[in-house]
Amino acid sequence: MPATQGGASSFDIGGLFVVETREIFLAEPTDDPSAFVLNAAALRSENWRLFREHGHLDGPMDLTERHLDGKVLRRRPFSGADACVIGMPYLDPCRLALIDPDVQIAPTDDRIPPGTTAVIPAIEELRWSPSLYAVDARNGTTIGPAVLARIDPHNPSRTLQPRKAKPPWSQFQPFELGDVPDHWRVSYADPDNLAPFAILHPLAQGVIPNEPEGLLSDDKARRLSAAWRRLSDAYTRHAGRGDTTPKNLAARLNYRKQLDAQWPPSLSVVYNKSGSNLRAAVATAIVEDKLYRVPVGSEEEGHYLCALLNAPALAFAYRFARKSGRDFDKTPLEKVPIPRYNPGVGSHRRLAELSAAIADAVQSDPEREYPGEFAKEIREIDSIVAGMLPKFVRPPREDER
Repeated sequence: MPATQGGASSFDIGGLFVVETREIFLAEPTDDPSAFVLNAAALRSENWRLFREHGHLDGPMDLTERHLDGKVLRRRPFSGADACVIGMPYLDPCRLALIDPDVQIAPTDDRIPPGTTAVIPAIEELRWSPSLYAVDARNGTTIGPAVLARIDPHNPSRTLQPRKAKPPWSQFQPFELGDVPDHWRVSYADPDNLAPFAILHPLAQGVIPNEPEGLLSDDKARRLSAAWRRLSDAYTRHAGRGDTTPKNLAARLNYRKQLDAQWPPSLSVVYNKSGSNLRAAVATAIVEDKLYRVPVGSEEEGHYLCALLNAPALAFAYRFARKSGRDFDKTPLEKVPIPRYNPGVGSHRRLAELSAAIADAVQSDPEREYPGEFAKEIREIDSIVAGMLPKFVRPPREDER
């Protein structure tokens, strides 16, 4: 089988298609010309790593709709995800961009008009190195299935049934929570709570059986609450039967020990798993699986790290570091060498002060315009960051501020 996996748990069948097609149809598979359109993830995603290392990604042209430095196509040459072409007659990696960024290409056009685009050099790969914070970053936990584990904020006496629930859970009406103890109603943060520098309230709540000594097993929770028995029974009857499927509801909430890892809730920096821009805030709360958390030793350290993760001057590096189109995962810390907080360093303390001031202002008035009303503080953050990590800094364009 061709080397396309790169040690990842999954691989893109497009890589297999390229290798096998060249082997079957070309007399000289490695030398005869051939070009293929692939997902742009082939250029840097981990599950394409061996494909690249074995020389299959020759002559790549990036067709990403919006490049990270602002060079744009404004329309994908191929529908669907961002694409690239391999096998082009170029010695060095390149990309396609509009000659005039104000040119509009009609969606009904069946081709890009000649003379509209230019081939320009690919963005040079930055010299990545990990931050010491990377080893501590961890994904949150899944508070679900929602109808069994999330509490309706408008009716706290029952569970929440989302409008877009999927089968089999969509068939259920909300469950009455009856004798669920108050301390099992645990607040957690999700992406809707996460703003740059601040956690917005109120937080959502989920049913998480616990006692002062720690989390409860499903068996013990069943003995203590009839409502939990009904929730757990519904899960057991309708959950999948795969070898990796958690066998009961408590195990589902603690899948891969993601709940254990953040129990009891402790001071952390929280940031979004995916999205257009990275945003981070200090929190003392359970976080769900669309967020990542990094434990910190003090509020000052937390705000220092928040300042660096929210810095517009590093937004280019964070987006460019991603292994897939929209997912940050651990790459902001695995690739950008943010130093550990040192209270003896004046610039570190100043970043913490600026971040804390913005956080206080946003939490006291969430309607304040961000980043517009904080332009002075953000400029100072960017200036400090530029002195700490100059190789990773690109000053933000006006439309990014």
